[in-house]
Amino acid sequence: MRTVLRWVGSLLLAFAAAASPVQAALVADSVLEFSGTQGADGWSYGYFNRTALGAYSTGGFSAFALYDAGTARWQASEAQVGAANNVYLGTDRFGGHPNGLGPDAQDANIWAMRRWVSDIDGPVRLDFDLRKLNTNPASGGITGHLFVDGVEVFSSFIAAADGVGIQSFLMLDISIGTLIDFAIDPTGVLVPGRGDGIESARADGSQFSASISTVEVPEPAALALVLVGLCGLSAARRSLRR
Repeated sequence: MRTVLRWVGSLLLAFAAAASPVQAALVADSVLEFSGTQGADGWSYGYFNRTALGAYSTGGFSAFALYDAGTARWQASEAQVGAANNVYLGTDRFGGHPNGLGPDAQDANIWAMRRWVSDIDGPVRLDFDLRKLNTNPASGGITGHLFVDGVEVFSSFIAAADGVGIQSFLMLDISIGTLIDFAIDPTGVLVPGRGDGIESARADGSQFSASISTVEVPEPAALALVLVGLCGLSAARRSLRR
């Protein structure tokens, strides 16, 4: 009897797991779809000048004017940010490099960004990879931000030498035209022995890539099956303890 109950409980739990939300189809990938054309596959590449504009809003995103095919990197023109603030700033296939307050003549906290504009409606799973690519300990680290229609849904500090970082996901409900913005902010921590402030951009090259997939949501009948499976397993376990 115990064997039968264990088998039934396991089978029902398997059905329950099968009814859980799953990734259905890939709809966007920042690495695979990186392009030298602004707006291709819904992706745009740009920056946000926090020093000039303060708190982030969707209107603060500015598209980079220049693409360097040799380095496969988007960057600002001098007219956009000035010569001193255009040495490191840029966005590439995997991530980018922000501008900061120093270490040289830089005088503005400018985030390196990418944006995806949704062409679908419904629930999605957003997987992301945030980590340092330049792990020089002289950096003060960076802060990654993720916004949906201007609302911050994720933020995390990544230390200077953290080449592992964070690989995680978010479940979102989006609509056609939803703006999903990814930002690399130079804000970090003070480094002992250096004169740089916490907004220095020294050695801040980082990865912030993402993929977005549609999600199959269980029908009501499938959700009921989930409950039945869990109840069945619970009953089997109670019987086994008698």
